Amino acid sequence: MKKLFTVLPLVLATSAAMAYEQDKTYQFTILHTNDTHGHFWPNAKGEYGFPAHKTIVNRVKAEVEQKGGSLVLLNAGDFNTGVPESDMQTAEPDIKAMNAMGYEATVLGNHEFDNPLQILDMQEKWASFPFLSANVINTKTGKTLVKPYTILNKQDLKIAVVGLSTEDTAKLDNPEYLHNVKFEDPTTVAKATLKELNEKVKPDVKIALTHMGYYYDAKHSSNAPGDVSLARNLNKGAFDYRWSHP
Repeated sequence: MKKLFTVLPLVLATSAAMAYEQDKTYQFTILHTNDTHGHFWPNAKGEYGFPAHKTIVNRVKAEVEQKGGSLVLLNAGDFNTGVPESDMQTAEPDIKAMNAMGYEATVLGNHEFDNPLQILDMQEKWASFPFLSANVINTKTGKTLVKPYTILNKQDLKIAVVGLSTEDTAKLDNPEYLHNVKFEDPTTVAKATLKELNEKVKPDVKIALTHMGYYYDAKHSSNAPGDVSLARNLNKGAFDYRWSHP
């Protein structure tokens, strides 16, 4: 999948939401990464590497918690496929490093389908955080391949994180590994998932964690809807925040 950068730096945003206690402000900070592509270790030039990421995460977490806030740490997909050290170990070092950093969810990127589904299942077992995608369907069971969303509890706030993956995966990845997988329209699935969440869970904050691409002009997305199309086709405020692959 085309991307703007090989590895994006951690992105920081601080937000407030009203919940439970009237006139009380709840503070939380979101960090997210995407497209790490096996760069769990710094290269010869000292670039990349999860040790540096962990240093940032630890520092920000300490600062946030000192002020009474909470940290949310997310990954927007494509932790697979990049360098031999990771590829030959099917990203086990990457996932274990993400466990150590305290990641709370990842969405499935297109490169999570570069290997047989058995590998993805094994990787999911290694992870102490959920793999998410509401629009990737296991055609054998008719259910989502992984969890559609997860609920995080921060200071008694219910934070719903919904995963959405690019439909372009079906065009980009090895069809040998995709014959039991179907990629449904993210916008349609998002609407249905949000309806379920609003009726059954009633979250205080709703986050779209996507790996769909940012295409202002849909012509550049192989006609597959990206984040801009998703935002345009959902009601205003359907999601409070969107953290995504660029």
